[in-house]
Amino acid sequence: MSTTTIHILISKRTPRVMYVIAEVFERRLGLTTKVWTDLDDFETQTGPKFNYSDLESSEGIPKLVPSGILFEKRIQIQDLEAGDAELPILFPRKGHALGFDPLAASFFLLSRYEEYLPHRSDEHGRYDSNQSILIQRKWQHMPLVEMYSEKLATWLRQSYPSIPGLRGEFKPMITVDVDQIFAMKAKGLVRSMVATAKDTVMGRGVQRANVMLGRKPDPNDMYDRLLESCKSAVVEPLFFFQVGESSRFDINNPPHLNEVRQRINEIALRSRVGIHPSYYSSTKQGTIAKELERLREITSESIQVSRQHYLRFQLPRTFHELADLGIQEEYSMGYHEFNGFRAGTCWPFKLFDLEKEEVVDITLYPTAWMDLTAIRLHPREEDAWQELLDLKEITAKYKGYLITTWHPEVLVASNEDYSSWNIFDRLIEHV
Repeated sequence: MSTTTIHILISKRTPRVMYVIAEVFERRLGLTTKVWTDLDDFETQTGPKFNYSDLESSEGIPKLVPSGILFEKRIQIQDLEAGDAELPILFPRKGHALGFDPLAASFFLLSRYEEYLPHRSDEHGRYDSNQSILIQRKWQHMPLVEMYSEKLATWLRQSYPSIPGLRGEFKPMITVDVDQIFAMKAKGLVRSMVATAKDTVMGRGVQRANVMLGRKPDPNDMYDRLLESCKSAVVEPLFFFQVGESSRFDINNPPHLNEVRQRINEIALRSRVGIHPSYYSSTKQGTIAKELERLREITSESIQVSRQHYLRFQLPRTFHELADLGIQEEYSMGYHEFNGFRAGTCWPFKLFDLEKEEVVDITLYPTAWMDLTAIRLHPREEDAWQELLDLKEITAKYKGYLITTWHPEVLVASNEDYSSWNIFDRLIEHV
């Protein structure tokens, strides 16, 4: 299948400008790009052209004088001058038809530039989401990178009708974070004794006894129902399993127990499986490698997908470590406190390391909606559903990935105000 080629003039090649050209023109618009730094060579080319420089090209060639961020090597505070127009913009360009620099804005968002700047961390050592410009302006529900790409394509199409719009098609994804595969059984002797005493005090002793004796299923063991629902909607689920050591923040079942290993294997035979590295894995070197090897041994699969527990990672170090271990897809790019698009995109994208000025060989899949987050933000189930529906509609409009995250204990309402099952079922009906 042939694609349209666009010739792009830039003043100099930098890793940053080449990265964003690939993300916008090639990945999102499906164009073949040829980049030029010599004006005379650029002028002799035929077909669609785009002058992204301060050089003067022939009349009729679309031109945009770029912002400086793509041609710098430093990481410094940027004067974003964010505007609240019909299309929220960053890096305004006064007097230009577009009114802003879509490539600079896209790079700022995709590279997570603001997270490299001095910032506050929350109690778990994560980037404080309230410092993000998208959260501050309440823009997190908009896939701005795709909106910018479409805006740029529409403008270029005025001169070159062959320029396409966004390629691809809408893809919903069901992902499940399995922090503990069982809530009551297969906890190990000491933890079972402590839990039994606690449940007896809380009035749940009979329920635990019935589960332990096999009379009733474990509360968390809802996997068959979820798998059947996904099968009916022709959506392949993706399960992330924790198999690390227990800690204050890691309550997974001991991975050496046969019952745990067997259940993981049963699920792996019916779905994709990824690693859910433990809480301290992003700060304790070698932990991810140990846990990844353990899950690979349990499932006899290569395991090439991952999501950090608590969405806790060190940018860019954690992603370098994952890439070195053979992880190809990473699903931690989201916030725990807010639903929406952390990187301003609903498309998978390559990670750009601002410290080394290079592209990392790993693809980030941005999670858009988490059941736990929605329930804590929305006391009314209908409001939680409406947020998800709105995200679904705008993701479909821009042909992206609607990546939703679910938890067994939230689906069965172990500790939350209401179960997320109804929302799950409604989503399955809509996909």
